[in-house]
Amino acid sequence: MRIKLTLLLFVLSLLGCSGSGVRVVVSNVGSETMRETIVIVTGATYSLGTIASGNSVETIVNPIGESRIEIQFVDLDGTQTTVRVECYFEGGYKGHILVTLDNGTVTHVDDQIEI
Repeated sequence: MRIKLTLLLFVLSLLGCSGSGVRVVVSNVGSETMRETIVIVTGATYSLGTIASGNSVETIVNPIGESRIEIQFVDLDGTQTTVRVECYFEGGYKGHILVTLDNGTVTHVDDQIEI
């Protein structure tokens, strides 16, 4: 049993250190705070928490298969908003996607993705 657990931990550590993944940076240039912010890709969700006006938060995402990004957040009025980011990548890709939001609208996307 101990050997199986050790082997499982070893395999998981190799998967976590593979260097793959896409860094997603979400910048809030709007006047409103984005609360309960999450990044959604195929097969996974990543919590970013609160992004105050003028701030940026980042995460590394690893989708399962073909993916795009959706960003979901709650505004000051308590309204949940989901915005779609025009991009394409798959699991195992590397690079970054910089997303700028202004009061719930995607105003800029810079994606530098490679296989």
